[in-house]
Amino acid sequence: SIDYITRFENEDNEDCGGRGRRFELEQPTTLHDMVNQVKRLVGLEKVRVAAAECHPFPEYLLDECPIRTVAVQAGSGHSVLQHHKVDLWVTGEMSHHDVLAANANGISVILTEHSNSERFFLPIMRDQICDQLKTRNAPNVTVFIATKDSDPLIVV
Repeated sequence: SIDYITRFENEDNEDCGGRGRRFELEQPTTLHDMVNQVKRLVGLEKVRVAAAECHPFPEYLLDECPIRTVAVQAGSGHSVLQHHKVDLWVTGEMSHHDVLAANANGISVILTEHSNSERFFLPIMRDQICDQLKTRNAPNVTVFIATKDSDPLIVV
């Protein structure tokens, strides 16, 4: 479970709104457990994982370097995540060299693919839009989530 969540701030300590979140976990965990949690939350059978040397994967051991802090950014998250030294980055996509640099700095990476990292939030966003419409006297507006939209890339 999560101890607390903070929004990312810019260099002037201003809230960056939707630009990712930083999590502190109540209990340290393994990279293996985090991979399973991300797959469950995003609804994916597979994700890409780049384990830092201190986070053995797919071993199940809670070693001397457990996952305690996580930074999450939808889409292509490196430009935002690079400013946050945590144990794990979760984002949609990153370049090969950015992943290597993260690993070299002791940060493991979980990649869900770009549109998958955004798509799982759509039902939450739909509900928020519907709530706002109700408060603005537009309760009969229906908000749909496209059903034919899908990630253009497939893993084979």
